[in-house]
Amino acid sequence: MDNASFSGVIIKEEVKGGWTYIVWPGSADFLGTRKAVKVLAKINNHEFNVTCLPRGDGTHMLPLSKPVMRAIGNAAGDTIVIEVSKP
Repeated sequence: MDNASFSGVIIKEEVKGGWTYIVWPGSADFLGTRKAVKVLAKINNHEFNVTCLPRGDGTHMLPLSKPVMRAIGNAAGDTIVIEVSKP
């Protein structure tokens, strides 16, 4: 299993139904694709499965659901470290 670790700021789109996510720089190189990819992510010792969505610029967004946000104890604007594993 391949692993990566990166840090970034939690972004919350301020529109109804907007995403909460973190941008993964260099993700296309690590994942080997610019398509959507399922990974195992870990933030603050909380593991969860997530689909990384391509942004068209060689990065992916890693969506953070409301349950994940509650579990990790962070909010939009916080800088976090995330570990990612691909199968």
